[in-house]
Amino acid sequence: MNADNNEYEEMFNTRRRAKPMASIHTNKEYKTQIKAHKARSKSFVWANPVDYNEQEKKEEKTLFLCIMLMNRDRIVIRIGKKSTVRFVIATALRKIQVRIMHPNAKPDNFELILAATKTAEPLPGYYQIYTLCKIGFWTKPDCYSQYPLLILQKKSEAPSKILKIPELLTGYNDPLIGNNSDWCSHSDEVSAFRAKYTENPAFKEISSKNALGKYPQFIDTAYDAKIYSKKMMISISYPGHPLSNTIIELNHTMKLENLLEEVQQKYFMLQKVSIDINSLILKFRGTNEYIYDRNVRLYDIDGIREASQKNTIPELELKVKPDDLSLDETSVESPPTPTFSSSTNCEDDLKKEEISEKEIKQVLDKSQFQRRALTFQIMGNKNSVEKGAKRPQTLPVARISRREKRFSILQTLSSSQNRALGPLNIIDVRHLQTKFRVKILGIQNLKMYSLDEDSQLPLVRLHPTCIRVEASLYTGCSPLDSEMIITSIGLSCKDINHHFNENIRWGEWSYFSLAYSQLPLATCIKFVVKCWVTFKEGKGPKECILGWVNFRIFGYDRGLQTGIHRLGLFPYYSVADPTGSTIQNKDADASQLFIELDHFIVPVVFGEDSDSVFCLDDFLADQQLGIHPSDESELLRILQESPLYKMSEAEKELVWKYRAYLSRNKNALPKLLLSVKWCDSQAVRDVYHILDLCEKPDSVIAMELLDGKYADSKLREFAVNALERLTNSELHQILIQLVQALKFEAFHDSALSRFLLSRALKCPESIGHTFFWLLRSEMSDPYYKERFGLLLEQYLRKCGGHRNSLIWENHLIKSLEQIAWYVQGSQCKRQEVLVYLQDQLSMLNHELPEFYSIPYNSKIIVKKIKWEECKFMKSKKKPLYIVFENADPLNDTYHLLFKVGDDMRQDMLTLQVLRVMENLWLKEGLDLGMSLYTTLALGNNVGIMEVVRNSETLAGIQKWGGGNIGALYEKILFQWLKTHDYPNFQENFIKSCAGYCVATYVLGIADRHNDNIMVRNTGHFFHIDFGHFLGHFKKKLGIKRETAPFAFTPDMRYAMGGKKSPGFESFRKKCVHAYNILRRNRNLLISLFSLMLCSGIQELSRKDLEYLNKTLIDISDDKAEKHFRSLIKKSLNDPMTRINFSIHILAN
Repeated sequence: MNADNNEYEEMFNTRRRAKPMASIHTNKEYKTQIKAHKARSKSFVWANPVDYNEQEKKEEKTLFLCIMLMNRDRIVIRIGKKSTVRFVIATALRKIQVRIMHPNAKPDNFELILAATKTAEPLPGYYQIYTLCKIGFWTKPDCYSQYPLLILQKKSEAPSKILKIPELLTGYNDPLIGNNSDWCSHSDEVSAFRAKYTENPAFKEISSKNALGKYPQFIDTAYDAKIYSKKMMISISYPGHPLSNTIIELNHTMKLENLLEEVQQKYFMLQKVSIDINSLILKFRGTNEYIYDRNVRLYDIDGIREASQKNTIPELELKVKPDDLSLDETSVESPPTPTFSSSTNCEDDLKKEEISEKEIKQVLDKSQFQRRALTFQIMGNKNSVEKGAKRPQTLPVARISRREKRFSILQTLSSSQNRALGPLNIIDVRHLQTKFRVKILGIQNLKMYSLDEDSQLPLVRLHPTCIRVEASLYTGCSPLDSEMIITSIGLSCKDINHHFNENIRWGEWSYFSLAYSQLPLATCIKFVVKCWVTFKEGKGPKECILGWVNFRIFGYDRGLQTGIHRLGLFPYYSVADPTGSTIQNKDADASQLFIELDHFIVPVVFGEDSDSVFCLDDFLADQQLGIHPSDESELLRILQESPLYKMSEAEKELVWKYRAYLSRNKNALPKLLLSVKWCDSQAVRDVYHILDLCEKPDSVIAMELLDGKYADSKLREFAVNALERLTNSELHQILIQLVQALKFEAFHDSALSRFLLSRALKCPESIGHTFFWLLRSEMSDPYYKERFGLLLEQYLRKCGGHRNSLIWENHLIKSLEQIAWYVQGSQCKRQEVLVYLQDQLSMLNHELPEFYSIPYNSKIIVKKIKWEECKFMKSKKKPLYIVFENADPLNDTYHLLFKVGDDMRQDMLTLQVLRVMENLWLKEGLDLGMSLYTTLALGNNVGIMEVVRNSETLAGIQKWGGGNIGALYEKILFQWLKTHDYPNFQENFIKSCAGYCVATYVLGIADRHNDNIMVRNTGHFFHIDFGHFLGHFKKKLGIKRETAPFAFTPDMRYAMGGKKSPGFESFRKKCVHAYNILRRNRNLLISLFSLMLCSGIQELSRKDLEYLNKTLIDISDDKAEKHFRSLIKKSLNDPMTRINFSIHILAN
């Protein structure tokens, strides 16, 4: 290791320092501990003599302070809890990086400002740095951090003022999010995010009357009502009046005003008395959904439109217009517990006497770098060269060997040090022709463990024979450089037993073949730590991955990363699919990789202006050329491949060759963008202009472009702009995927985060409500909780009265969670636990308001918990069965399951995909009557599930009619359905059975038995418990238990009418029709799962997604019909399904 790295040697060895003995309590003064210890044991003799004074000095200096210099370099110094600003400045000026920039610097000429609040006044010299920890700015002072807490700069000539820290940028502790210090790092990026989102006019605070108040309207005006050409009836009742269950026919142009006029006419015909329609509004029975806007088109109402899609008659009732319909705020009190408070410090709470208007304006101003970026156009003119001329090179400081040469450069620039930053103070990275390089310094606390494939937990420490680090340049999933850099191995890293230590050093500079000017903005370095282990004697060593991390070369403000960086490594077993993710592992015990990048005397940034000219005429001419006949078939084949297909280099070159022609085809965009050579500035120029010229793609293509494979920010912004056309209901269907896609974004601020926050604020009653709970459920993820916490913070500051509803929902969930964990862990008798459960729920009723909503459906308003009807189930996790009294007295009670200890995200994802499938079928005119319940994951192993009432498991039905061998009889299911004698029960069974047979086959739903297949009294057939999908079928002693393509048995065929009945033939036709519709929408279904790869669901990886390619095969409709008819026959003839059904009956 060279001399430049000697100052960091102490940093690497920090954890190796001697620590006090375990018997000495560290919560007392050190000398006091020693005296007490000697008094207890006079015969005690120290094995190694200790210098107490020296030990105290070491214990005092245990805080790591990261400081950013004006050239964007970072330095880390060790300080004590009493270190002042003046001491820190003096220490920083002794660092070699600072001496290079300021050779004759004096501490009096420098100052420190907070990186989180750049516009605040500098810290006074007497200020103790540790005080920043007490006020929330410095969350983990005892851990080495890459986030600069302070910025070292030359003193300005402006008069000093009193230090004031705007609360706007520091955040606050919100009970709906959690403790601010638990999820927020207070980094420079966090402050820039808060400042930008506060001043954005698109995020204006909405009024409470438009939020989820007492009388919400669910309106979506983006639909074309002409597509609902069929006639539709609605039922209207007027409680207490003769007008009861009146049926009125709607058309696609009818408004509420027209409907009320028709109601008035019918009422006059019956009573010969006119009613005042201006004093009436409409309410949907059973839900908290109203219609009172006279000019709203009825087909724009969610409830009306959903009923039209499902061929049902919506039931509405006339209500007298309430006096408080126009109130701005709903009067709701906070829960009577100290952990929930309605008074929260927001930006509106800033006191004018504490912070002047000038300071507020400075806080809301754009970042310092954005102001510098305005000089790029001037700099571009000065640096422009003639065609054919060689571009000037700018060498980094680390490549210059003579210190005199570095000082001469500094003296040249010294005249501008006291001025605002101008063109000479910024380097555009696109003008740097130097090869990009990185120095891998070493690894600290390397974890070397094997993995248990069943439990997915680390087991035994490995003893590798070789360890190395591999580094590759990527943008998304596309490698930029064909060569990777590999470290060598140092023998000094082994102990006396020739085993590798946990701390390994290299200190080697490695060069990539690409120059700085060739690096795109989305460039990241993928570091992979590998080892070779000999597991069995006589066999060669096996390669194992110990850890990995992706590191973005450019920061959130487009600045080039420089200097020393500490990267937290992910264990190879921690994240299912790291593609596209550039988040680092922030766990305190994680392995740490130390790297060093080149230092520059001034900031290096990626310019925003175009550095080349696009010839539009030539491009338009290429569009008209068409495809050469020899390439046409191959090109069409590539474009028809699924999103999972990996193109070869030859295929990418072919697609890129016809980029002008393909720009007219929106469906070709994903393949075209994967063919781009992102290190070629001319190719990137062409892509950006293609995106400007082509039409916006549909939502399916846009979702595909939000995958982690597409890392460029402009490309992702193009995809987000295409999603603007989505209606609220369409957006709600894919909201789970879009929230997960935030993990693929490089930085907190992105076009996707702005889009989601804006739409949530515009429609808080549906989009905002689900958006909040999806973000809240991710706050347990240590890698992404800061990003989701910031979005939650902004939403809750601006959502108006919707916050009241969320407060009560949160209180309900927290209380149920506490009760559920006790019930699950209790060893008492069942009756005693049941009494405890009901007592707790009875007390909870007194804490809740008169009316409140439930998390997974904001339209449902409940009154109180009917604790005497509540219970807990007999299954392993003992979920709570909760019964609520409906706020609408004309409706039945509402039932749900509250479960802890299971990850319910997989169930939530499966049900969401099933709902998307149902909508695809409905758009094609195929109604399969799917009975889809709602599930919502609320946090780490916590979730809530809707109960489908008036239903029975298939096992219960078979046991009802045939006992333990009921699964072997064909007539029992039909007899059970016939006893309920529901109209059209057979047709309902045929349609729903066809839908679930196709869906479970396509998604590879496993573990299908008669305890998770259910039938409603109405004949509707449905599945529950989706713990295994994408072909993860269970095995017993290596034998696959489920051999049928899907669960379809002879008793189900008999319930349809028999082998040669019209009902069975109708079932087969519906299956084929449904299957072909899903095949045509293969890309959409694959994208829904691809965007969930960062969710951490165990059975979801890119390899697992290949299962969808096997089931959604790309063949003709005729061949697909023959294929699925054969699957039906195979399922009927497979005896293993009925054998498994019988085993489950005997087991239960």
